[in-house]
Amino acid sequence: MTPTNRTKIDWLNMVFPTPRLKDVLDMTDGWLGSHVDAPGQHTYVNGATWETKAFAFWSDERPECMLSLNGDSLDFFIDDAPLRLLSECEQIGGKATRIDLAYDDFTRQLLDLDMVNVAAHEGNYFGFKNFARHAKFRRTKGETLMLNHGYTFGEPGSTGSGKQVVFYDKNLQSKGQVNSIRIESRFFKQRADVIVQALTTAPNMIVLSSKANALIAGSIDFRRRTNNNDRHADRYPRLEWWERVVNALSHSTINVTRPIHPLMKSAAYHRFAYAKTLAAISTQADKQGWDGPGVIHRHVDLMISEGLDRLSVEPMPECRDLTLNVEQLLAPATD
Repeated sequence: MTPTNRTKIDWLNMVFPTPRLKDVLDMTDGWLGSHVDAPGQHTYVNGATWETKAFAFWSDERPECMLSLNGDSLDFFIDDAPLRLLSECEQIGGKATRIDLAYDDFTRQLLDLDMVNVAAHEGNYFGFKNFARHAKFRRTKGETLMLNHGYTFGEPGSTGSGKQVVFYDKNLQSKGQVNSIRIESRFFKQRADVIVQALTTAPNMIVLSSKANALIAGSIDFRRRTNNNDRHADRYPRLEWWERVVNALSHSTINVTRPIHPLMKSAAYHRFAYAKTLAAISTQADKQGWDGPGVIHRHVDLMISEGLDRLSVEPMPECRDLTLNVEQLLAPATD
């Protein structure tokens, strides 16, 4: 059953002391599977990447290394994993440089982009000096298709105030994978680190959710300006639609559902993530006098048997693409 709303950490960039690079890679391998080498970016010389498109970058002569976890990577952090991730990052000296908190309205009725448009053009918003509409189109012979649509308040990076709020149609942006209207509150530099520290102190996911929701609700405000000379937002009446959003945020929780990916994508991810573990099991079994590959085959047979039992109780979700390309599945791995 699809929830009516959801709050999630949708992006996390952190820097660590370069001497802790191995700890950073080992920690991320533990969450996302084994990494592979990748070209450096963002002025870093070296890099590593994971199947979910998370990245780490470093240079030997620089005092810090960088870890970037995108939304697809963070989707795999379920239950209390987001809190444990923040705690582990703190333990190895992590300092946040960006964190995005997202709120999805799956009903597509609570959040109305037309209302955001009207409020923005009438100047009925607080917390930012400017806004911009963003839209992306593709023209075909028969029609013009909208690929993205939304409104951005504030500037990113050094040109901004350390925060940015984006309202957009996630269904368009994700090409139908996530059917929602989204608020995305993005925090940068020192503001990001302060926020991550506040989230890390949460004793459990309920408190972390409450803090995240409060941060999203407090990152911008929509009120009807009746006197442009008064800069105190709380003296103006809040717009009714935004009041409903703020109230809904008080009842939203951090996402704790597993992402649903096409079968081939899941197969590729699990092969990538567990290849080293299976190789280690096989090697160790050989050392102990067993037939290593035979042990792995028996282990996989047991997993399949248990999986069939679970499938009989809980079938694959109808929205999962079950297309299977056996030749591609069994093809040797490529760099």
